[in-house]
Amino acid sequence: MGSFKHFILIAALVPWPSTALAQCRVCDEVIELNSDYARCFNSAFEEILAEAATSPNGRARVDLASCDDGTGEKDRGGLLVMPSVPGPQKISKSVYLLDETYIICLKELLSRHADELDPTRTFDLYEECRDG
Repeated sequence: MGSFKHFILIAALVPWPSTALAQCRVCDEVIELNSDYARCFNSAFEEILAEAATSPNGRARVDLASCDDGTGEKDRGGLLVMPSVPGPQKISKSVYLLDETYIICLKELLSRHADELDPTRTFDLYEECRDG
């Protein structure tokens, strides 16, 4: 009986690998980015991380279309008219819900895959972040 209690105590104290990533059940796990959205995320990284850190649920809403594109204009989203000249591929989603773990991991993934963002790159945060 004593060894069973000892096992339960140890099991309760051991951090299980999936526990950290399973805390946010409503967070987005798959993120699609292009170089503009990656630039937006990187420039707003500190604010996004601070929002998640101070949020009672540990999450932040990441709106990648809200960044200034350098012209003083913000991407308004919505439907676009088909351009006559092929341009950068438009990503279908620009707002994500991420927790602190995914925010930090995405920052690291972007630094490793910066040259793979055109036209877009999809990051599976659940798979790519769980190995540490």
